[in-house]
Amino acid sequence: MSTGNEKILILGLGGAGGKVVSRIASQHISGLDTAVIDTDQDALQTMEPNVQSLFAGSCLSWGQGTGCGGNVIRGEQAISGERHKIMELISDKKFIVVVAGLGGGVATGGIRTIASTIRAKKIPAVFMLTTPFSFESFGRRKAAADCIEQLRPVTDILIRLPNDLLFSMLSPDCPVEEAFSKSCDELARTAIGVCGLLNCKTSLNADYASFMAVLRGKKCQCSLGIGLGIPSEQAPDRSATAVQQVLNSPFLGGVDKMAEADVMIVSLFAGPDLSIGEMKRTLEAVSAFAGKETEIISGFSTAPFMANVMQVAVITVRYDEEEKAKAKAAGSVPVVIAEEPEQKEAPRRSARKKKSAPELEQGMLELTNFSKGVFINTVPVMYGDEDLDIPTYQRRGIIIDQGHTAR
Repeated sequence: MSTGNEKILILGLGGAGGKVVSRIASQHISGLDTAVIDTDQDALQTMEPNVQSLFAGSCLSWGQGTGCGGNVIRGEQAISGERHKIMELISDKKFIVVVAGLGGGVATGGIRTIASTIRAKKIPAVFMLTTPFSFESFGRRKAAADCIEQLRPVTDILIRLPNDLLFSMLSPDCPVEEAFSKSCDELARTAIGVCGLLNCKTSLNADYASFMAVLRGKKCQCSLGIGLGIPSEQAPDRSATAVQQVLNSPFLGGVDKMAEADVMIVSLFAGPDLSIGEMKRTLEAVSAFAGKETEIISGFSTAPFMANVMQVAVITVRYDEEEKAKAKAAGSVPVVIAEEPEQKEAPRRSARKKKSAPELEQGMLELTNFSKGVFINTVPVMYGDEDLDIPTYQRRGIIIDQGHTAR
């Protein structure tokens, strides 16, 4: 596959990001640059030859090339110290896709520096970040959640992909190494799919601006499915193949994610041979899985290098309840419930009447004889000849005016 002369960079950060980028680089996709930033020299040495490797933290006392040991502060120090090199790395790029796994040290600590540097260069970017499994330590999950919150103000498109989605479509009997290998393959395929969306002039409205409007600064849960259809003797219908791959995509997490989504972005990317009937059939097949209230943003684009190939991408977005409340408050007018207008007015008229003619009555001060209870047989607290356990008004025989004789 060739993406023409456009310069797109897939940037991996840390160990997880490096593995994904290495898979992408092994496919030698023309027009697609790859780079990895890490504090582990051994990991950088295993990258494909065409991957640009940036070793971070060499100027720090602990930066001996063995990593930062999952320390978020060290990760932040290492990446921030290489800001000028990062600026050079991204300076001539049109789009950037950042891939990383949060919860560790390098990515969790350094991703904010990456995001602010990209924003300073005003380069459109998509951040694809995986978050820890639910069975991982609270510390890792908390660090990842805090990082996501801090990234929202400085990113335009942030796609958070829970690791639990990765294995939702795998058999429990799948060997561990094979499972993680498949997860890297899926992340690599997804990143390449996102690059295809960014690098083409879209004929309908599912473009970068659409993604940014839906995701920028929003608290939400995302899932993403990518399907690639290539006609063959076994599967001549490339549309059906691509849609089926979308539904089976681990990062989609099942068709329920599509039905529960508040917004679903559906994008079709194919060659000039795409017909209007095939486009309509494909978009309708995917949109049929959306919920009744799901907002669907669909579009398609074509490029010569995609001849005979069809790629279908689906991004589902489900906003947090807090975001839904904000959107409703920002885009709605005061609601009037027509069914009960009189019930609302009655309490206000009653209240005004009560204020205009108040009925005042002196309250009674309830006084009871004192009892020591369980302390009746204890030694009394004496001051001179007075027992301090007995209330003063009773000790001194004071009569309390309860309001009956008040003038």
